[in-house]
Amino acid sequence: MHEITKSFRGRTYGMLLLLLLGGCLANTGSTFLSGGQKEAPAWVLSPPADTSAVIYGVGEGTDLDEARLAALRDVAAKLRVSISASTDSQVNVSNNFVDRSSSSKVSEEVRKTTFAKHQLEKTEVYPHSVYALVSVDRQMLVNETKSRLDEKDRALRAGLDSARARTGLERLRIASQLKPVADDVVDLLSLMSSASQGFSRVAYTKQVDAWRQLNDDALRNLSFRLQFQPADQDVANLLRQMMSESEYRIVETGQATGVVQVSTESTYQSIYGSTQLQLKLHVSLRSEEGRVFSQKEYQAEGASLEDRAVARQAAVRKLAGELKKYGAAEVLGFNGAH
Repeated sequence: MHEITKSFRGRTYGMLLLLLLGGCLANTGSTFLSGGQKEAPAWVLSPPADTSAVIYGVGEGTDLDEARLAALRDVAAKLRVSISASTDSQVNVSNNFVDRSSSSKVSEEVRKTTFAKHQLEKTEVYPHSVYALVSVDRQMLVNETKSRLDEKDRALRAGLDSARARTGLERLRIASQLKPVADDVVDLLSLMSSASQGFSRVAYTKQVDAWRQLNDDALRNLSFRLQFQPADQDVANLLRQMMSESEYRIVETGQATGVVQVSTESTYQSIYGSTQLQLKLHVSLRSEEGRVFSQKEYQAEGASLEDRAVARQAAVRKLAGELKKYGAAEVLGFNGAH
């Protein structure tokens, strides 16, 4: 009888404790889901509708700064979606909890979009995250983007004038240096077209087309010849393939605008029965007259339990990945670095 009374009393205390906790939670004015997660506020589930004057964005992060940045990217994604149908952006709602995700083919453009001026409208703190609602004034966005576009356009025009005054390898170098500028102009043009319906992009597009034509002509008028020792045939083949894929014209004999000299240095070590190789690649580009245009050095490591040849094959494979990451223009020095 004593044991039964003790058990009943324990259950009674447990019920009273749950009722008290329930009352405390009710007094906070917030509803909690399983796991202690508060339900999302209405403005997260259904953000304010955009207007002709204001664009809204919702974001989530581990702190306010991160949530604000995510919200601004949400605004950028809206603008990008209006000019690209290739975006996959979705909002999943389950039990009043929002899982907002955005994976897009234009995610890089969204990431690069910046808003110097915006308003933080609302925030909501969760146990492990923060939500933010921001607004961006459409006209201020247009003015800011137009200013940045004009700055890039001026740089592109000046670069084109400089390139036209050069010939051969130097002209291609300047054209290659202008690529990120031209890409920025194209990116800002897209943003402007989305933010401002009456914007005319004709004059800006003309300069981008002029850069493309100059770059194509500069590349088409050049030819290159590879020079290397037989022992470096494997590495020379990497350069040959990379250059061909980037439409650099390679000749085997006769005159060439540029000569690509390829050489390697190999340092071997034997460690616990394994052959370790450090392979250094030297790439230099010079004119047919012998003037050095650029010099670059790359390295990779390889190892083998068999012999040096297998270790070199492993190092060359790693080197191939490294060169691909940089690209032909970087390896040959057309990005401006000597």
